[in-house]
Amino acid sequence: TILTALACENELGALFLDAGFTRGARMIEMSGPVPAEVAPAGGHWVSYIPERRLRFANAFYRTLESSLDFPELPASGHPARLMRAFERRGSHESGDFALLEVSGQTAGIVLLAMAGSSLEVAYMGLLPAYRGKGLSGFLMERAFERAKARGAQTLHLTVDERNLPAVALYGKYGLREKRAVCVYYRVEKKS
Repeated sequence: TILTALACENELGALFLDAGFTRGARMIEMSGPVPAEVAPAGGHWVSYIPERRLRFANAFYRTLESSLDFPELPASGHPARLMRAFERRGSHESGDFALLEVSGQTAGIVLLAMAGSSLEVAYMGLLPAYRGKGLSGFLMERAFERAKARGAQTLHLTVDERNLPAVALYGKYGLREKRAVCVYYRVEKKS
């Protein structure tokens, strides 16, 4: 799969369409300050180590089921490769990648990476069985806790504008829209 993001009003979009790309979701880039006081995140957390790569990748894939974030884009068929891509995405420490557990079962995942003086939420999500139970706040609290520990000034992320529950959650935690981008993608078929 090949992805590119452009300002939605960019004339280059027509060139991507002519080249066989599909215009996908409108994504909102959001950011906000890291609060001066951050309470420890609730829940039980399992931090990432390379030996847990497949466990994390499987949790990531399970959170994509019925997701409102860019559901038309197929996920990579290689879980371990996907996690290696997240490992290369900015600077991260073991605790920046974490699984949220409830009663010993994986409920969600958060993947964070430093980008300059900001902490980027590369990905966060809950497994379908744990959505609507008030656990998304734990994911946000974890992100702010890690941002504070890493000395980040701001937290930023990108979300599909159609994911209204996520947009509302991020707004509740003080993140505001900075700009919108349109994603163009092409799925390469294997020969």
